[in-house]
Amino acid sequence: MAKILIVEDSSTVQAYLARALSLHGHEVFRALNGEQGLVLARAIQPDVITMDCRMPLLGGAAAAEQLAQDVDLMHVPIIFVSSVDERGELKRVLTLPNIADYLLKPVNAETLIQRVDRLLLKLDKTPVNPAWNNIERRVRQIERWEHPSADRRARG
Repeated sequence: MAKILIVEDSSTVQAYLARALSLHGHEVFRALNGEQGLVLARAIQPDVITMDCRMPLLGGAAAAEQLAQDVDLMHVPIIFVSSVDERGELKRVLTLPNIADYLLKPVNAETLIQRVDRLLLKLDKTPVNPAWNNIERRVRQIERWEHPSADRRARG
């Protein structure tokens, strides 16, 4: 089990990412903006951070730059989460040494889990909860949680 920090101002996206990672066996922490993310990162020393691009108070790019300069946190890989219209900013942020990967919104739960697991393997951490033996079933659970109307339509 790894400690994952989600820095995301959308409570819906934050809940979706947290649910996916929690079901995968990770301990999830949440921050609503870059300032909260920096404080929480210093307190918990996460294994991986997912960081939204545009947030109030302190955006993802500025927060990632500060994390890259923090001796205790510069080694923590960040998965940057961006929407298509933020590609210019994303291009600049990808030059930071702590940005390990990026995902475009809307984020697919299976892709998120695969990217986190890959980073954890690079960090020599155990990425997968042994109870997680059917990723497709878990992804369907996450999608149903995010879109409850899908269950009703499937049943007719």
